Amino acid sequence: MLIRHTETGLWASAQAVKTCCHHPALTNLSVKRQRLDRHQQHVCQHQRLSARPVGSKLQVAASAPGGHNTPGPATNASSPQVNKKNYSAASAASVSNTTGTGVFILLLLNLVIFVLDHTLHLPQIQRLYLDHLAPRWWQFLTSSFCHASWAHLSSNTFLLYVFGKIVEEEEGLWGVWFTYIITAVGASVASYLLQPKATISLGASGAVFGLFAVSVLVKLSFNLKKLIECGILGQFVIKQLLQETSSLKGGGTVIAGHHVGHIAHLAGALAGVLLVYCLSRLPAVSKH
Repeated sequence: MLIRHTETGLWASAQAVKTCCHHPALTNLSVKRQRLDRHQQHVCQHQRLSARPVGSKLQVAASAPGGHNTPGPATNASSPQVNKKNYSAASAASVSNTTGTGVFILLLLNLVIFVLDHTLHLPQIQRLYLDHLAPRWWQFLTSSFCHASWAHLSSNTFLLYVFGKIVEEEEGLWGVWFTYIITAVGASVASYLLQPKATISLGASGAVFGLFAVSVLVKLSFNLKKLIECGILGQFVIKQLLQETSSLKGGGTVIAGHHVGHIAHLAGALAGVLLVYCLSRLPAVSKH
């Protein structure tokens, strides 16, 4: 008895008919002493693989030269392939987007305190000023967030933005905060010790001069790009320090009825230098 397969059109004896164990409806004709038809074998294998549940590991059949099917490497269908180049670019973009957050917070604090003091006229803000007659411990830091006028705030925040971002790019968010706090306190202590007792000190200029010094010192490296940056920043900082020294020797400067704290400026820069020096003397932390 002969049977004709509806798809292939081949005739074979009933004794020679073999069926696929996974797909009984697909009769894979094979004449005695002949191999299974390659096309039907491929269809059977493909349907068997596609019938497995999603999320299981599949062996993907790849067509090899000569028409033979060879299994490919196992892949997890539930986990997408990650493009390492795109991931690296996204990581770099994420890091660059976060740079400047520390400086932004410092600028925001200075602006908010100025509005509370000079726009809303809250009397409590004046307790943040450094009163040389009866200083409170917190005033040595809080006075660096207070300003006497808009011109005072404008000049300090501009320089804080420029040099603070340089320090944050090199040392990170905590680095710029730590530098601001240490140099601000150092400038306030020097002002308290060396200025007359009937003095009220306020302003971020001491911390800004500290950022001047740190931004130059962190650029010192045997790298051409960093040496050029160091030279550009260094000449500006040295010029500012020389002007402060000259003004201090000349009896000081008065702007809009307020005496400029040249001692605080120089002390802030010195605090920045000492900070970098002390940190450079610390032993290196092992990565292990």
